[in-house]
Amino acid sequence: MCPSFVKGTPVLRAISRVVLAAILGVLMPVALAVPILAASPSVQVAVSASPSPSVSPGKAVVFIATVTYSGSSSVNHVNAVSSAPGATFLKSWVDGVPCDAQSCSLGSFAGGSDSATLLFIYRAGASGSVTDTVTVTTGEGSNDSSNASHTDTFYGYSDPIGVETDINLGVATLLPDALFPGFDLGTVDTGLDGLGSGNPHGTQLTFPGAAAQGTLATIKDVKAEDSPCPATFKSAAKCFGGGSDLSVLFGADVSPYLKVTVAWSAGELRKGVSEKTIQIVHIFRPPGTNADTVQVISNICSLPTPAATELPCRTAGRLSTDGTGTVLVTLYLKHNGLIKGW
Repeated sequence: MCPSFVKGTPVLRAISRVVLAAILGVLMPVALAVPILAASPSVQVAVSASPSPSVSPGKAVVFIATVTYSGSSSVNHVNAVSSAPGATFLKSWVDGVPCDAQSCSLGSFAGGSDSATLLFIYRAGASGSVTDTVTVTTGEGSNDSSNASHTDTFYGYSDPIGVETDINLGVATLLPDALFPGFDLGTVDTGLDGLGSGNPHGTQLTFPGAAAQGTLATIKDVKAEDSPCPATFKSAAKCFGGGSDLSVLFGADVSPYLKVTVAWSAGELRKGVSEKTIQIVHIFRPPGTNADTVQVISNICSLPTPAATELPCRTAGRLSTDGTGTVLVTLYLKHNGLIKGW
């Protein structure tokens, strides 16, 4: 049980406010609860989730529960309990104040109109799906009659979030490593190791900025034949191998950058291409435009943490150490798009 929470507490921990605001900015409600076993429908519980409808194994699932009260009289001892079988509970907040338990006190709700917003963060399992059930109870104490209107129980359910095991797809809501040490929830990937004929391409995305908190990111490894360079590109015929399709913040510029590592297996490399000669084509559509921009990334980053004036830039590329001849290149980009080898 988390400590008693009094609604309207003015002092909120700074990082909790950032997490709450950032995550709320990318989520939309996906499920509205219907009160069950309740004498009055004055409490509504809506539960939404990110990512939706799927998440990569071991990555974070963020559930937001909005509890709204519209009764005429105030109610006390309001409590919310989250349950998501098959996932590991990590942290929770109530209106930006850490609760860090699956059972959180919401304090009192005033008559007329009142609400609370809860965040419950879980780590997805290796397979299956995750559904969060949020149970909200109101009551004056253990001696209340079960028929009293102020001892109601209400439920909210999220849609099932599937655990996506497709090796060519990575889906995650990126969260800061500092809040979740040891869980690596700030990275989404399709795997950079063990590439070969059956799995020739891999991508890894890290978004190190503070704005990464609550950001939904997806990456997809696309077959070579399904990701050609545009015919308008002067060297379209030289584009080779699979593509890395990135989706972050709907294409908006990010700060400080997206860090993307792309891996090509030896079988994907065009003759004469090596870790030293490989070049990168970045294809993206700027927000508010209807045409793609094709950008060749030839600038080599001068620092491990590149300056804004260097972006976009890349590492020189390197062979993997597993002896398979895999080439890996790390890119530092301002926005998402399709990455191709050239």
